[in-house]
Amino acid sequence: MVWNTGLNRLRNSTGGTILFVDLEDPRYAVRLLDGWSLVNGPVFPWCENTLEVRSKAFRIHRGPSTSSTVALHLFQNYRDDTCYHIPGPGPLWSNRRGMGEGPSSYLDVVIDADFVPTAVAAVPALVPAVAERAEDDDAAHREDVERALEALRRTAGV
Repeated sequence: MVWNTGLNRLRNSTGGTILFVDLEDPRYAVRLLDGWSLVNGPVFPWCENTLEVRSKAFRIHRGPSTSSTVALHLFQNYRDDTCYHIPGPGPLWSNRRGMGEGPSSYLDVVIDADFVPTAVAAVPALVPAVAERAEDDDAAHREDVERALEALRRTAGV
């Protein structure tokens, strides 16, 4: 069975700013100050070898930009449904290390001051529900705003 693992939360506890980049979609890049978390991140990319790690993994930089040193790569192996990391800028498949939890539908990951990630199983962070019919919500919101403005006008004597 192939298990997709979602990144529920990635917490930066490194003592400095890091940059999270999804190599499958490099436009998905997030700077995290120390103590900040990325919430409801993407699904861990599946990687099976060094080439795939270099082209698909989540890459963590030791600074705020892609020119900062690469600290590690995070990914999931589909053969054992486990999430791994590889330290350093030149990831080699043989250097992969488990992050401590898996398989799991969602993981919370903390990157410590030594740039070692630790993962624990997680319940997904709550995301506000989206109505099936947004127009109804928009109309109801407009009515609420109009009532509130009318009440203000009455109180102000306008």
